Amino acid sequence: MREDLFAELIASVREAGAILRGEIAPTHKEEKMPESDNPAPFIIPEANTAHIHRKRFDLAYAHVSPAQKLDIYWPAEGDGPFPVIVSIHGGAFI
Repeated sequence: MREDLFAELIASVREAGAILRGEIAPTHKEEKMPESDNPAPFIIPEANTAHIHRKRFDLAYAHVSPAQKLDIYWPAEGDGPFPVIVSIHGGAFI
């Protein structure tokens, strides 16, 4: 089962690359996350990415949950390839 999930993740990352290169159009719909019944005891400030001009938001990397999306930011100049940092959340979607 893990191999299937890994293969799906790799295919989704490749699709995101094709979207970024303008080879294909995104296929997802914008969805809002539901309001939580148990808000956090503190407010998490939203990251200000206004200064980053080349970015894509909410690219689906899997289809198990609507929350399985990623954002991609890349340098203002150049065509790449660029170094990549992948941050994976190890907790549960609650």
